[in-house]
Amino acid sequence: MSMRNKYRSFEEIDRQLQILELKRKIDWEHVKFNAQSIKTSFSPPSMAQKAEVMIQRIALTYVLKRLLTWRSKKKQKKLELVS
Repeated sequence: MSMRNKYRSFEEIDRQLQILELKRKIDWEHVKFNAQSIKTSFSPPSMAQKAEVMIQRIALTYVLKRLLTWRSKKKQKKLELVS
């Protein structure tokens, strides 16, 4: 089913065309903003920062696992000495 507007005058048509033109301009500004956001997200400084955060998380996880393993072994040795 086609939804066509019925216009009573050329003024109504012109008004609708103005509204559509403004909507088109707003949509174009959204596209430009999103393109800029994508460029910023994939820029070398941004990628380097993301890599740095990832490396920090991996390093922290590694250190925590080693610390927990060391502590666990220390407790186990202590229990062996007591028994």
